[in-house]
Amino acid sequence: MTSLNISLPEPLKQCVERQVASGDWGTPSEYVRELIRQDKERRLSNLEQELVAAAKGPKIELPVAEVRRKGLIPALRERADSLTLEQLRRDIRDGLNSGPARPWSVAEMKREGRKRLASRRASPK
Repeated sequence: MTSLNISLPEPLKQCVERQVASGDWGTPSEYVRELIRQDKERRLSNLEQELVAAAKGPKIELPVAEVRRKGLIPALRERADSLTLEQLRRDIRDGLNSGPARPWSVAEMKREGRKRLASRRASPK
């Protein structure tokens, strides 16, 4: 296990020491590790709740370039903020009703995209 030194204001240091003295944790490190675990669980639970709520709303389409530039979560949040709740519910319902997810690869996605592009270019306007 690696180590990490952190600085705490005196009141927080005393809080950690009181928790260890209570006997629930053997060392300050054990207490801090537990706090980090709880924070990760809380964040995961919040994300899960957001995803469930989003599943009741509409589909959100994002250009790959936007995801690369901003990151997936910020891009999704920005796009979601711009949509109405009813739109989100409709689109996510449509996505859920479209069938099970399929495994995919970047190469397969590029092939399919190139095939569609070639088809569009070949068709008369």
